Amino acid sequence: MQYVCYDGRTQAAPVLRERRLSGDPLNGMRDLDRLAKEIAKYRPVRRSDLADDSVADYPDVALHELFINAIVHRNYDESTTPVAINHYSDHIEIQNPGSLYGDLTRDQFPKGTAYRNPVLAEAARTLGFANRFGRGIALAQELLAKNASPQLEYVIGDNHFAMIVRRRP
Repeated sequence: MQYVCYDGRTQAAPVLRERRLSGDPLNGMRDLDRLAKEIAKYRPVRRSDLADDSVADYPDVALHELFINAIVHRNYDESTTPVAINHYSDHIEIQNPGSLYGDLTRDQFPKGTAYRNPVLAEAARTLGFANRFGRGIALAQELLAKNASPQLEYVIGDNHFAMIVRRRP
């Protein structure tokens, strides 16, 4: 897995920081959980009654769900492409090799589920990194809505999958 933070909206922008996350899946999931908390950036926003609400650029639990989803559902067969988390000034793109799997169609997504790596999915659930099967994207969408963030976007390619999370204004 790799994380790159850019000082702009494209990969042509200067790189602010980068990390390679490698090793066994357990440590990878722990690293991704820490990364989600690190880049969430919570801040107070004043309400009309003069109280403050805490909002995030990107809700950490939504990022956690999408990061874990990327490593659980990535194609590990004959692929050397890493899960890539590209953090731009206005959005985050989470890309993984492998498109939709099995009999899951574009029309069924994101409500349907097909398990490319069922053993890894079960391990993520057992170790507390995922709550329930097939729930991660729905939970991320709900958390983004509660944070008043733009809707989650996704790109389904022939051999890759990307989730795009826009920064809350």
